[in-house]
Amino acid sequence: MKNSKYILLFIVAIALQINMQAQNLLVSINDENLIEDSAAKISSLTATVDSGSVYLKWTVSNQKEDGMYLVFSSSNGVDYENIGNKIGVGVPISNDIAYYFVDSSPVGEIVNYKLVHIAKNKTFINSATIKVKNKKVFLAAK
Repeated sequence: MKNSKYILLFIVAIALQINMQAQNLLVSINDENLIEDSAAKISSLTATVDSGSVYLKWTVSNQKEDGMYLVFSSSNGVDYENIGNKIGVGVPISNDIAYYFVDSSPVGEIVNYKLVHIAKNKTFINSATIKVKNKKVFLAAK
């Protein structure tokens, strides 16, 4: 029981540290000019719709720098809104890394998604935009 308290405290401390790093990165995004990363690449972005949620999966190659993925959605393909973030971990190898994100509140029947990765070294990469048909079932009001 005593060990489980220490483990829980350790997990909470790590979660707080990750959250603080993410907040610091978002602040630095607004303060600095960014340069496109010529080596890293979002090689695929796919979506699956299930029970009204959209499950995004993307793979990245040559992601050497830690950073954050910003997930954007749009109902019209023009006006995008940031719907979430995902920590991106840089690795010293060039193998593909998979990331996942769930949009539990899609904005319409057809939703456009795109990603931007902002690295700690002030580089970025963009994904292609994908269009997803959301077959969400709405109950009619009586």
